[in-house]
Amino acid sequence: MNSLHPRVKQLLESQVGPGAQIVEATPGTSDYGHITVECEGVRTTVGVPKGDFATRFNGHIPAVVAVEGESMQEVLLRFSEKYALFLVPGVDVVLPEGNISFFGQLDKSTTTFTVTAPPTSVIWKGSILVQVFNKDSVIKPEGIARSNLEDSRVVLALSSKIFDGKGEVLSVNKDALTLAFSKKVIAYLKTCGITSLSPNDLGQGELMDVVADGFSGIAVVKPKTGPVLFIRYRSKGEDVNIPTPGDEDTE
Repeated sequence: MNSLHPRVKQLLESQVGPGAQIVEATPGTSDYGHITVECEGVRTTVGVPKGDFATRFNGHIPAVVAVEGESMQEVLLRFSEKYALFLVPGVDVVLPEGNISFFGQLDKSTTTFTVTAPPTSVIWKGSILVQVFNKDSVIKPEGIARSNLEDSRVVLALSSKIFDGKGEVLSVNKDALTLAFSKKVIAYLKTCGITSLSPNDLGQGELMDVVADGFSGIAVVKPKTGPVLFIRYRSKGEDVNIPTPGDEDTE
């Protein structure tokens, strides 16, 4: 059965009772996959709720390590194994062809890609942004020295924070963070005891990407100093597909 990972099939069969066997699995609807179970010659089709990638990671950005030039398929399999997602390539995920490349990034140590569940998936829906760390940069002594405690504190402080952008996250040209939004981020970091960054460090840094993963908008920013930051926000009227605000912070 190509539509289900063997481990998923095994887990589902363990839940439907002794002697039962899954004989068919189809995508069903946007929220429920359909599995057909046969037991003692009788077949029954039931709905299985699809897991949402965004809620699976509870707003956090998952990460995986790769090397320059590694195929996207290899990285996807490692990501699936790391988080026990049991993804079937081509069924549960749509991923661009090609290889991982860090050379377009400022410090060549990290990049991102988006995992999206297509309509063919039986058990998954939605999408998630995945951070990819360059193994060669991570293991170099000089790379480890750059990844100091303060950098780690900044990344950790922002990992589960969602800012209310109030329509002022991005500059007019959508190529930088506004000073107002940068001040909001820095003010929050100061409440966490982090004072190594200034509003200008963010506002004058490189806005590498702006994406949405079904949970919030994410501004991927390389400040003038420090690590690449993933800043989550919800902001009415901004140029990304962001869910209706519900539980955003209101600073």
